[in-house]
Amino acid sequence: MSNTLHICGLKVERGQKLQTYLPVLGTNTKIPITIINGQNDGPTLLITAGIHGGEYPGIAAAIEISKAIEAEILSGCLIIIHPVNIRSFWERSAFVTPDDGKNLNREFPGDVNGTLS
Repeated sequence: MSNTLHICGLKVERGQKLQTYLPVLGTNTKIPITIINGQNDGPTLLITAGIHGGEYPGIAAAIEISKAIEAEILSGCLIIIHPVNIRSFWERSAFVTPDDGKNLNREFPGDVNGTLS
């Protein structure tokens, strides 16, 4: 495994934690993300929360995990997106993305030429 993790223009060195926003290409939307590149080699785990904007317990859990885990104690990489559907979260729209009226949970794997969802 490389010492540096690269994700969509973000760079995290071994033993570092990065808490920032991941831009959604072609939009003004940015999604909060925490990337923890552990001190030692190991697998990569992705945690997502808030596919629906009203899934507050999962969002809160993801935020707490992102605060609690430090790179020095981690083997591998931990990537946490909290919440995925940031527009739905801020607009308090429980199931649909306000920009396009779609349920993000029904849009996987997505379309590069499609809407925000």
